[in-house]
Amino acid sequence: VYTFNLAAVACLRGDLPAARAYALESLEISEKLEDKISIGDALNIFAALAVESGTPDTAACLCGAAQAIHETTGFKPEKIDQEFIDRYM
Repeated sequence: VYTFNLAAVACLRGDLPAARAYALESLEISEKLEDKISIGDALNIFAALAVESGTPDTAACLCGAAQAIHETTGFKPEKIDQEFIDRYM
């Protein structure tokens, strides 16, 4: 889902309202398509937003949920996506 990439870029640029909007759109599309991997990706964006908002406990829960989804589906994030996750976690 391209909106995931837009959310990640907006987050990295510090445009948190745009990142949140793109992440919500990505999550909505992913849910409609029943795309569990993309749902996990969206949760990682929300985790990064939680870090930026000063709520590390929420970030940890969201990141853990994303990781559980990815492990269940056998998905391994690409290097650039893992670097995004590592930056915030």
